[in-house]
Amino acid sequence: MKLKLMQLVGMLSMLCAMSTMLAAAAIEGQLTQVQVSSRGNVATVTLRTTGAFTHTEYRPTENLLLVDMAGISATSMDDKTHAVHAPNLVSYRILGYKGGDGKNVARVEFAVVSGAKPSFDKARNQLRINIAGDASAVALASTSQSATTADTPVPTMAAASHSPRITEIRKVGVIRGKNGLEVEISANAPLSPNAIKLTAPDRVVVDLANAVPEGRNKTIAVNSGEVKSIRISRYQLYPPVTRVVIDLVSAQDFELAPSANRLKVRLHPAGAEVAAATTPPAQNLQADPKPAEIPAPAVTETSATAQAATVNAASEAKTSGAQTSAAANAATKAADFAVVNPEYHTIAANVDPATRANHAA
Repeated sequence: MKLKLMQLVGMLSMLCAMSTMLAAAAIEGQLTQVQVSSRGNVATVTLRTTGAFTHTEYRPTENLLLVDMAGISATSMDDKTHAVHAPNLVSYRILGYKGGDGKNVARVEFAVVSGAKPSFDKARNQLRINIAGDASAVALASTSQSATTADTPVPTMAAASHSPRITEIRKVGVIRGKNGLEVEISANAPLSPNAIKLTAPDRVVVDLANAVPEGRNKTIAVNSGEVKSIRISRYQLYPPVTRVVIDLVSAQDFELAPSANRLKVRLHPAGAEVAAATTPPAQNLQADPKPAEIPAPAVTETSATAQAATVNAASEAKTSGAQTSAAANAATKAADFAVVNPEYHTIAANVDPATRANHAA
């Protein structure tokens, strides 16, 4: 009897605790919707909840705006990074945590452009955030527009202030290609990669400009072949850059192969392609071209010196090879020139060396 009574008391205590939790949950609000719109040069974000809350905003950096909503739970919202195509606003992400008093706090992280000016308008169960551009930039654009002629088209400030289209990284995985492992990155638009190979430890780093990861930072354990793991994270807030790090067992060369909305990073042993590229080319077996004809030197010295030089040249011509003989024979057919300042006089080729030297003197 006593045991049954204790069991009954325990059940009643459990029911009371559950009812307390349910009552607290009923009192605590939920973040149910995040709506983004734009008008002119202003982006408007509306946060809707199911209960009352107090909010606090922070600006830790020029490009990061944090909004905390105390007493609101974010369990019904996903924690992915959502790219936004609105002026002055790049993306947002929703997180949830427990405050110091034990209450839930919903946090919304906004990536904004430099010079963005947020303002807040709170109503019942909702918070409206207006994010305008830099006032000085707007004034400059307005002045520039008034100075132009009426027939010159001027882009509106709203169009100029729109952030470039942000690409979302949907999936990162490993596949086995024809020549080894390949890391495949899928997105909702073509990617702009910039990759580098690093050592100590060995890894390949791929930066994807103007792209955000779909979810939180994560690490994929691979442990297959030369790949140990893959790490995906938001490397830069604005302009957004997603970094994919491929941790390797040993040094590997890589090749980037973009295709539509996919990017493949193909890995292969370091130096494999270098060896093929450094194979010596086939030798050219064509005959060497005929040597250029060597003309006989012009005689510009006195008769005695010129005669000796001519005799020495004739002796060297006799002892030279077949190519030199052919060149010398060809040279005798051409006209020689003796320099007699300031004129040039043609000397016949059939005159003997002594006569030629006397003529030059």
